Amino acid sequence: MTKSSLKLIFADILLLTTTLVVFLALRGGGLATQWPRYDIAYAVFLAVWIVVSFAFGKYALFARRRIDEMLVPVVAANGGALAASAFLMYATSDTNYSRTVVFGAILITTFVELVYASHHYFTHAESRGPSHAAPRDTLSAPDALPAFSGATRARAGILLETASLKAVGFALNALKDSLENAAVVHSNSLFTAQSILPYGAPGMVNLQRLNEVRGINRYFQVVNERLRPGGVLVGCVETLEQRMYRLVRTFTPLLVALGYAFDFTFHRVLPKLAPTRSHYFNLTRGYSRVLSRAEVLGRLYCCGFEVIAEENIDGLFWFAARKVKQPMRDAPPTYGPLIALSRIGRDNKRLAVYKMRTMHPYSEYLQEYIYKHYNLKEGGKFQNDFRVTTLGRLMRKTFIDELPMFINFFLGQMKLVGVRPLSAHYFNLYSKELQEKRTRVKPGLIPPFYADNPKTLEEIQASEMKYLTAYLKHPWLTDVRYFFLAVFNIVFRRFRSS
Repeated sequence: MTKSSLKLIFADILLLTTTLVVFLALRGGGLATQWPRYDIAYAVFLAVWIVVSFAFGKYALFARRRIDEMLVPVVAANGGALAASAFLMYATSDTNYSRTVVFGAILITTFVELVYASHHYFTHAESRGPSHAAPRDTLSAPDALPAFSGATRARAGILLETASLKAVGFALNALKDSLENAAVVHSNSLFTAQSILPYGAPGMVNLQRLNEVRGINRYFQVVNERLRPGGVLVGCVETLEQRMYRLVRTFTPLLVALGYAFDFTFHRVLPKLAPTRSHYFNLTRGYSRVLSRAEVLGRLYCCGFEVIAEENIDGLFWFAARKVKQPMRDAPPTYGPLIALSRIGRDNKRLAVYKMRTMHPYSEYLQEYIYKHYNLKEGGKFQNDFRVTTLGRLMRKTFIDELPMFINFFLGQMKLVGVRPLSAHYFNLYSKELQEKRTRVKPGLIPPFYADNPKTLEEIQASEMKYLTAYLKHPWLTDVRYFFLAVFNIVFRRFRSS
């Protein structure tokens, strides 16, 4: 055990004890009257608190690099202690202890610990810098602009009035010889794109941050309509992570940690909830949007573009996207907390599967992009999937994201045990024989994955083939056997799909 871990344990015990004492002091009769009723129970509770904290790795805070790796153990450990306390109090029907004191002390302690973990993360964020770099070679700036001549060099000079040399080099390499005929704008107005960009244009460079564009999809759609096939759009945006990195360098760590909750609620929660979305855009007029890298790329693919280059330059995320098809105008994005994902179900019919959103908006349009540039890890998921949010990782580990699928269950679209319905892209990765068997049966909530724990895509297919073969012969017995095996593995062997 390290010295840092010992300090965290001591601070944790001191914080919990202080909070409990304050709550007791505020109750009628004062601390001297209240404490004797809690002394023995406090010792038992403190032992449970420390054991649960060790079990969830809460005291290994300084070994973590991602913010979710710091916050999740705090929530999980303290939530486990809260559940244990509730069980003991209600199971024994003991009315000598106040729920307000016990639960209040746990909740206040959890809040303070989350603030401290966030403070520690943001304090060291500058040394880490923005991550999520492109998983391949990105286009870099040329050594010198004289390599370009004529109209191209003149157009590059216009870009240099606003952008840095490296950003100009990115645009030059993305557009090649098309820059001399490409439109160069610095505007968040859709009218500017419509008036300046002619039909059949080879490309366009917009030096305005995408954060200031209100109708982002409409803007991408107009550019798509006016570019020729293969035409290139170059733009920039301050991503969610770059925004946080800028705040860390501007304000003190404590202010950043305390302001993160407000920023998260105002800029990331309000625009995603139907009752507050219109009020948010009326108030902000759509400016200074907080956009993740996943949302920007997903919007591009939704609007008919293919990303050909991306790079972090001077605190901005620059992208180059090629027109490859027409925009999907009728495609509803997964923007709210409850989403309906289009999946292939029984008889090859499309099925709207309900889930809690664990990814950034528009991530569903990036499956082909992710599969192309990222490797599959054990369990058939993607390595370093930047589409998953911090809260989403917590929900996936606790299966909260899958609870809405019971809507499909009660509607008769899914059964309790069975293969999960897949997206079209993932479905096409399967063998033809397995595709045919999958579409013969109703999909299920609990997949055979939890019974076999496959590691690779090939093993997942073999696991599903074994289940479907057995199910088609003995449906009821097969589902009963897989159900109990899956429950055992989830509860006692801690099998997880991600």
